[in-house]
Amino acid sequence: MNEPKPPRASVIVGLGNPGARYHHTRHNLGFLVIEALTTSLPRSFHAPSLVNATSSQKHMSKIFSYSITIPNSNTAAKNIMLVQPQTYMNKSGEALLSLMKFNNIAASDLIVIYDDVSLPFGVMKLRTAGSSGGHNGVASIIEKIGTNFIRLKCGIAPQDSNKTNATSNSHAFVGTKISLEKYVLNDFSSVEQKHLSKYCLVLGTVILSLINPLAKLEARHHQAELKKRAARTASLINGKHFNDINLTHFITQPHNITT
Repeated sequence: MNEPKPPRASVIVGLGNPGARYHHTRHNLGFLVIEALTTSLPRSFHAPSLVNATSSQKHMSKIFSYSITIPNSNTAAKNIMLVQPQTYMNKSGEALLSLMKFNNIAASDLIVIYDDVSLPFGVMKLRTAGSSGGHNGVASIIEKIGTNFIRLKCGIAPQDSNKTNATSNSHAFVGTKISLEKYVLNDFSSVEQKHLSKYCLVLGTVILSLINPLAKLEARHHQAELKKRAARTASLINGKHFNDINLTHFITQPHNITT
């Protein structure tokens, strides 16, 4: 008799570098969104549907795990994992591959959040496939598991996008001596820090709109619905600044994350 497969999981991965030195740098925006979600996710699913919230550090990752059950439903519990790879950015794929193998997770179950220097600060873009765009963390993931995962690209470039020249072989910004590497590993500016918390909360809300209420779906319907929802959400947010996004257009259930 075959053992039943574990319930399908939604795995939300924020990319960054571990350690206090990097915590508030632009390159750690993915980590910061995960931290915002750890406080907002428990409130966004109505009690008593959220149970067994745990945190751990294994498979080269810091993991926050949630098991969601739907009251008055025969649907199996739905697992949600918030993940911060601890291998440093350039080896993010190694951590995710280990995590996926152990937990029987498919690449299509991943939603990866990361900084993008080709987009101005506050602007986001959601994609369901594609190349790394020069991002080393995403390149590592693609090398290990392929391209079939959803990614949320979060802009970190200066608001004046005409000054950007985001190639690893040149200065990051025309007319300055700041290299791309130095720019992404610097802390957010004082102006950016004033808006950073709200930026992370909006990014978190976008993620929640993708996975809630996917817990109600049977496993065989999960992937198709996730892709459909991602495509619909992308049409509403791509290229927009977070202050210009009307979240009510695509949130299917109320989320306390926005309050």
